[in-house]
Amino acid sequence: MVMLDLQKAFDTVNHSILIDKLKALGFDKTSVSWMRSYLEGREQVVEVNGTLSSPLPVNCGVPQGSILGPLLFLIYVNDMTSACDCNLFLFADDSALLVPGKDWKQVENSLSSELSKVCTWLSDNKLSIHLGKTESILFGSNFNLNKVDSFTIKVGDSEITRKNEITYLGCILEANLSSDKMTSKTIKKISQRTRFLYRIAPLVNKNTLKTLTRALIQPFFDYGVHVWYRSASKALKTRLQTAQNKLVRLQLSLPSRAHLDHSHFISLGWLTVADRVQHLALGLVFKIHNTTMIPKYLTDYFLKVKDRHNYNTRGSSTDHVQPRHGSNKGLNSFSCYATNMWNALPKALKECKSLPSFKTALKSHLQAVTSRNW
Repeated sequence: MVMLDLQKAFDTVNHSILIDKLKALGFDKTSVSWMRSYLEGREQVVEVNGTLSSPLPVNCGVPQGSILGPLLFLIYVNDMTSACDCNLFLFADDSALLVPGKDWKQVENSLSSELSKVCTWLSDNKLSIHLGKTESILFGSNFNLNKVDSFTIKVGDSEITRKNEITYLGCILEANLSSDKMTSKTIKKISQRTRFLYRIAPLVNKNTLKTLTRALIQPFFDYGVHVWYRSASKALKTRLQTAQNKLVRLQLSLPSRAHLDHSHFISLGWLTVADRVQHLALGLVFKIHNTTMIPKYLTDYFLKVKDRHNYNTRGSSTDHVQPRHGSNKGLNSFSCYATNMWNALPKALKECKSLPSFKTALKSHLQAVTSRNW
């Protein structure tokens, strides 16, 4: 994988090229003229010690902080995928090239070639890549990674720095596909904010405390959880649950070492960490099955097993066939573990008519199962 770092991406969008792309996408003349008027005729000044410089025209870039800025940039880079023959992940100006393979030398050559193609596309579109900050990473098992002598991606005379871990969209990805560092980072952030809540607890009422917990801490439990939770070690999963237990005791004003049972979680309307992960995963699977709002790439990724069937899988409540995987690591992929979870659900749950009713019924189901196994 190569993580691309674009220099001042939003500030270097060429207006003429952007207008041409809008035309190519089918925008009518009025819309194109309106967009040209929105972009052109802008000026900028610099203030130093209360003194303003002479205004200079802004000849490129999209207005940052605006609603249209990110959208126009996405339109601008939307055809970058045509420049390469590998997987290209685009999220605003965070882009990544991914090449799979069993031979690391072949992967190395392919990534170097694909990166060169992308650099050419960027140059043609008046964007520039910061090769010094662009990073590469080779994923694999520890056994296979130990066989690699030197994994080097090159563009011309420039060599891309290889890392053992990278951060992509806030998630730490490790070369050996472990998620221990991401889990440890999450636990640290949760613990910091939990201490803050303990300090202010005497000053606020219970409803406010619960709202603050939901706003300040729950996002850390949830963000990217489909990526990192399944690959975390058992010890770190225990620590994560311990962190949630502290929050339960705080909400219920219990002593720090008070024993907890499942009734405490139910009284708060909370799920345990493992059940919450399952609830989020199955909610996403339900949306893949029953709505058209899910991006096509995600639908294709999860339902790629449909090629093995002679019927349409979308909208059906039938069980899935688990995707093939080359190692035990593959069992931690979303398509594998979510398939197993979905297949294990009662038929009545899978046939719910709406997402809210499914989530409510699923939560009750998970609480009942956990209560029996507590």
